[in-house]
Amino acid sequence: MSKEKELKELRAKMEAMEAEVRAEQETAQEVEVRDVEVDQTEVELRGVEQFLKGDIHGAEVRTMTTGTGAITVPTSLSNVIVEKLVEEAALFGRAKSFTPVSGTLEVLREKNIGDATFIGEMEDASMSDFTFDKVTLEQRRAATAIELSQQLVNDSGIDVVNYAVGVMTRRLARKLDETVLNGDKTKKQFEGILTSTVAEVVGTHEAGKISLDNLLDMTLAVHPDHLAGSVFVMGRPAFNQVAKLKDAQGNYHVVKDVVNGKPVYKIFGHEILIQDKMPSAAAGSITVVFINFAEAYATMIKKGAQMKRISDDTKQALRGSHMLMLDMYCDGKILNEDAIKFLKQA
Repeated sequence: MSKEKELKELRAKMEAMEAEVRAEQETAQEVEVRDVEVDQTEVELRGVEQFLKGDIHGAEVRTMTTGTGAITVPTSLSNVIVEKLVEEAALFGRAKSFTPVSGTLEVLREKNIGDATFIGEMEDASMSDFTFDKVTLEQRRAATAIELSQQLVNDSGIDVVNYAVGVMTRRLARKLDETVLNGDKTKKQFEGILTSTVAEVVGTHEAGKISLDNLLDMTLAVHPDHLAGSVFVMGRPAFNQVAKLKDAQGNYHVVKDVVNGKPVYKIFGHEILIQDKMPSAAAGSITVVFINFAEAYATMIKKGAQMKRISDDTKQALRGSHMLMLDMYCDGKILNEDAIKFLKQA
């Protein structure tokens, strides 16, 4: 009788152990296996920093470098460069921007839409063709370079990537704005707005005497469809004259607002952009431009900006420095002269 009892106890223990094993197996099947998600942006930026510090054997760097020793700027950083560039370049950023895949881009420009007529019964309607010409945006190389000391690169408290990007984009922004105004196509630059021979000269003024009527005439000369978004562009001397214009009660016509912590000046509801690259005051020079950039000017920024690090040549090695170069391909052309008006000094 005792052996039978022991056998029952052993069977009970085996059943309990089998139940535990089944429970463990069911629990193991319910466990969800997740892959580790990698932040690609973080990997790309880390790769750029490793590249700048000379660690060319890092895993992130090897996937981003080319055979020529250059590093292709990752998509996330390339977007940051373009965004900062547009933010810094007040004129370039307001233009109509195109980002094509091919090397050049042809934009159709409307010249004549034809005409319509009233006709009598059973009379044939006359045909009137519309005509276009085209603006070709090409690849024009804009480049800038900066030298960083090895001490600066090694300093862990400094964000080398943002520092380099910030300096380079500010340089490019100033140059792009300058060429938007005064660019010379024969010198591999943009087509400058001030070089237009078609844009209308609304009026003239005597030296140092820009009047309120001069500015009002410029706004009245623009088609109403182009008024929204139009801005005045002038140099500092011209702005100092305009800022002092008052009404009969002594109130200034120029209104000052603060947008994103920066002062914004307006007159007749249109923003005033102060550009130090405007022509110097002289007889026959353009002193004020009234323009709708979104309608009047077309720009193109090619994808694939490249950043190069040069530190192995004799000069950089002796100085203990790195040279960083950022280049990009872009272009700018006048799209619609009807949205551009000039004021000249007599």
